[in-house]
Amino acid sequence: MLNSAALRLTGGKNSMRPRRSITSLSIVAAVLLAAGAAILATGVGPASAFTPGEGTGRSWCAAYGGTALGSYRDIYACRPDRKTSGKTPFDTDAGFQPPELANRFLYAMTGQTLFDNDVAGDFVEQASAAFAIPKSTSGTATSLPGAGDIVSMWGGRSKQKENGDRTQVAIVTAVAATASGWTITTLNQGDPSDTDGADGFNTITVSANRKTWNAEYGYYSDFAWLRLAPAGGGGSPGGGGGGGGGSAAGSGWQAAQAPAKSAPQSGQLLDVACATPESCAAVGTSGGSAMLVIRSGSTWTPVAVPLPASSADGSSLAAVTCPTTSQCVAGGSYHGSGLQQGLLLAGHGRDWTATTAPLPANGAAKPAARITSVACATGSACVAVGQYATAASDEALLVTGYGSAWSPRQAPLPADAGARPAAQLVSVSCSSATACTAVGSYIDNLGNRQGLLVTLHNARWTALRSPLPADATVPGAELSAVECLRPDDCVAIGTYSAGSAGLVVAGAGSAWTAAAAPLPAGAAASPAASFRDIACSGATCVAVGSYTDAAGDRQAMLVNLRPKITAMTAPLPAGYAPAQGSPGAELTSVACPTAADCVAVGVYTDTSGEARLLLVTGTGSVWTATRAPVPANARTVGSQAQGVLAPPALTSVTCADASACVAVGSYPALKLGIAGLIVTGRA
Repeated sequence: MLNSAALRLTGGKNSMRPRRSITSLSIVAAVLLAAGAAILATGVGPASAFTPGEGTGRSWCAAYGGTALGSYRDIYACRPDRKTSGKTPFDTDAGFQPPELANRFLYAMTGQTLFDNDVAGDFVEQASAAFAIPKSTSGTATSLPGAGDIVSMWGGRSKQKENGDRTQVAIVTAVAATASGWTITTLNQGDPSDTDGADGFNTITVSANRKTWNAEYGYYSDFAWLRLAPAGGGGSPGGGGGGGGGSAAGSGWQAAQAPAKSAPQSGQLLDVACATPESCAAVGTSGGSAMLVIRSGSTWTPVAVPLPASSADGSSLAAVTCPTTSQCVAGGSYHGSGLQQGLLLAGHGRDWTATTAPLPANGAAKPAARITSVACATGSACVAVGQYATAASDEALLVTGYGSAWSPRQAPLPADAGARPAAQLVSVSCSSATACTAVGSYIDNLGNRQGLLVTLHNARWTALRSPLPADATVPGAELSAVECLRPDDCVAIGTYSAGSAGLVVAGAGSAWTAAAAPLPAGAAASPAASFRDIACSGATCVAVGSYTDAAGDRQAMLVNLRPKITAMTAPLPAGYAPAQGSPGAELTSVACPTAADCVAVGVYTDTSGEARLLLVTGTGSVWTATRAPVPANARTVGSQAQGVLAPPALTSVTCADASACVAVGSYPALKLGIAGLIVTGRA
């Protein structure tokens, strides 16, 4: 488990949209701590021995007779104010020893601690063995530790053995490249005269070959570190810490495993919504059952998902929106008595009500119903869309209402719809209680799939076939996401000409125009463009997805829709594989809390073939890529892994404001398989 006091989770979401937003960061600061004396043998302390938040915060040092100096992730180095100060639950010797500081950080990040370990030099060895935490060593390694790792140092001109009295233990917080190697910023605990400015901070230098570190008590030649930061470290060869994901851990973004209703529990989160930075809900599926976690203040809590029928034996949630701090709506499906029904949840905190999504009178005996997107213009005016089956075909579903009071209708279809339209609605956006637009697709009377626009105006729903650019060929058009800023201003994205080209339509009601979405330079002749999400704020509108380049590789794509339409290949962090192969790089969700701040999330492949999580922030033509962090218990898997070792994924991102963003998804976790993922940060 991750201590919420150390992970200041934040988030936000535009409640009018089915999903949304994130941002980029830039911090890294390394904590290197002066030596501790070897006194006692290591003893593993369980997290249950401590109270939540133990060891964190500025006031913690004073509680044990010291003064707070510098800090990293709410863990403060302490200066003793008297000789007997510093006897804490994380140490067995007075004086605020460096291993005590490392113990507090280990507990804050993982819930584990070696609280009676007073040996600095073998701290990493002991913690790695006790808790099965991966570790790395220097010499033949191709990287340095990253911000958030814990390092032990010994050997070299220091003439120290691994558990000597002048070996060192450190919490890495920043690594920067220099002309001769690297500089690591450090936070020393103890005598402030040992630090520059007597403020607790100091630096060490690392040689270009990474084999010698010059620190407070001499030169060290042997190192090991716990890989609490994402694998790859904070300083890849030739780089200054941005490559391989090391900067992600120190960039301001933090990762946590989604809390489980029962342990052990695997699962994945699919969507997230936040009314404010302190009030959020995330939904998904876990072991065949719907998954719901809520945020109140700084704490994420799992909530039991109610179901409409006692006979229900399986469920999932795919979409959520929170129009107010006390009202959220989620949608998905559940199974019971051999039937699949649409599922609607309404509530807040731990109090939720479940309703079977009502169906039009022509619903089949086995309706195979599902809700795919929800939007609320106000707390009492919501729309859910999806699909259900009739005796003849699949039809698009519209459900309006709130709480347990919902009304169904068969979504209208354009006049050219076929007798078996196989219609579906996949995204809905509402700019007011009387103005909504839903998008999807249907099959026309010639057997061609067409884009579908269904709009609400003055209590009346109407349908329109999506217009297409002049060069369109048939069959094959569909719309995948929509965003409405005002009743007369909506933008939708999709594909046309059998999915070979990107489509942008803009308008409202019955007046829409179409344009071909441009592709980045170097796109293949048949690029198989795919759009996953859209976000708008003021004069800014951004769509994200992927395309195939001329070499046959899938690349992540950013398309600016306003003020003018332009396209670019999304940047990737240092250490990425230029040939992304298959499945390749992709952006899956985007949010723009302001016109100047957008964040998109997705995946990419690094040079070792590993699957990595991607954060891209910016606007216009200026975007910055960061490797997103993962929790300490994450496994590293190849980009084409499957099953319980499937690659990590970020599926939805939202920002309550530019300083509070949340992304959710899943990752392969030690002893759990696929686990829910929460990543938080600021734009």
